[in-house]
Amino acid sequence: MREATLIKRDMHDYVPRYYEDIPVATNVLDREAAELAQLNADICDVLAQMFVDTSTWGLARWERIFGITTDIAKPIDQRRSVVKSRLRGVGTVTPAMIKSIAEAYSNGTVEVTEFGTNLLPPFNSGWVLHENTRMMQANFVGKIRASTVANANIGHSSVFTSLVAPSGYSSANELSQTQYDQSSTLNGVASTVTTLVNGGIAQDKRSIDAIENVIRRYGVGVFGSASTVTERLAWLKVNIAKMVLNAYVSGVGPLGNKAKVAWWTGAWTSSTGGTWENNAATITKVSPITVNGATAWFDRSIDDTGFVHILAYCPDGSNGTIASTINVDFIELEIYLKDGSVPPPDHELTLNATASGQISYVDVPVVGGQTYTTSLIASDLVNCYLKIQWIDSAGTVNGGIRDGAITGAPSFTFTTNVNAVKLRITFYSITSGLYTFKNPQLERGSVRTPFEGLPDYTIGIKFISSLGIPPNIADLEAAIRDALPAHLAVRYEFTYITFGQLAGYGVTYGAIEAAGLTFGQLETWEGP
Repeated sequence: MREATLIKRDMHDYVPRYYEDIPVATNVLDREAAELAQLNADICDVLAQMFVDTSTWGLARWERIFGITTDIAKPIDQRRSVVKSRLRGVGTVTPAMIKSIAEAYSNGTVEVTEFGTNLLPPFNSGWVLHENTRMMQANFVGKIRASTVANANIGHSSVFTSLVAPSGYSSANELSQTQYDQSSTLNGVASTVTTLVNGGIAQDKRSIDAIENVIRRYGVGVFGSASTVTERLAWLKVNIAKMVLNAYVSGVGPLGNKAKVAWWTGAWTSSTGGTWENNAATITKVSPITVNGATAWFDRSIDDTGFVHILAYCPDGSNGTIASTINVDFIELEIYLKDGSVPPPDHELTLNATASGQISYVDVPVVGGQTYTTSLIASDLVNCYLKIQWIDSAGTVNGGIRDGAITGAPSFTFTTNVNAVKLRITFYSITSGLYTFKNPQLERGSVRTPFEGLPDYTIGIKFISSLGIPPNIADLEAAIRDALPAHLAVRYEFTYITFGQLAGYGVTYGAIEAAGLTFGQLETWEGP
């Protein structure tokens, strides 16, 4: 920037010298020189706003661009540091990028350390989990008659001339142990209720204790402060995503083959059609019947005691000659809970697969063209599959790295595509069944190391060229947190002068006292 005195001198040099004897002329030149100097200063000032290191009043525009709240009470250098960190913190998260962001604040040198090698977060942080990882199957496997210890669900039978409400059954109507055993497995051997009483309707009622099934799967703590049946019932109605009934039945009466199922909603609710009835002579699945928030009677699908009641029956009453019969080979209620209602364990995921390809996945940042190794433990090395895809900067998911069974390859080493910015790690099964995926790990390099059961992958930032805590540490922490994935933790280390170092400088306590230093000043004092 040119100073006003230089501009004034140049302007006087541009005109004939006799103008110097004319006061009006020299006054005009002096005034124009001042205006041109101010214009020159304004141009330089505007240009300075284009660069973070020299910006002053233009910092507010920089802050607005990066979504930073303007705080004019903060020193200019701290506000510049925040903007510079946002400029530097773009792209794949690497130690170099974190170092760049941190040094923008500290105005010195920092050392970045990676603690832990597992790049995969725990299952309860960042994963997209299939709904079947939050599903429990309530059935009669292991049921002991007159006991709720092994299985809390209960079944009853009746041959009354009308459909009996759940409250109309007593312990005398409970199914026999043989009937429980026959309906606990889908194997073609059915539990049977039959009657020749004129007008009698064969009925097999199953009652699922929804509250107890949730407790036995997830523990009583899942209900939080809800301790009464009423409170827990309210929790269920908020947190159940859907319920699916699977019933394998057949029936026969005076009018031919027919079996129906009904759901208790204050009255027995049923309908006609393939999902509610079977008109064949053989055992057939008459469901699935799905009940969710969109179902008009969803709030009444669980009674006031926390039970779901299902009735299988032959709608044709006996005529005294031809019996009314209902056969139940297997009956089961799938209860799906909403995402976030029950957190999975940190490092073990259970998949209650009802079909193949029910996937759970997570996207993690990586460096293109680098070697990585992934490993995990699966309950079934043949049916449990691992799929690895890479994602480019445009967000396109690309295949080709791996999609196969865990068999023979509990660990897998590969090199990422040079254009990869993320990996998508996917777990699934190719058949229905109960499967577990445990201790998943993704690490740099070609060597598999023992699993690290850490809740988070941790980055350490150590300030090595400045003493004490930087005055803008809060801004630094916010910038680092914005740049890092949610599952990464950060540990900060600061450098101080110890009393031993002060003694090495030849400094006595008397000298410290004489200097009038506070403890805060002493921590960062570099000696006399």
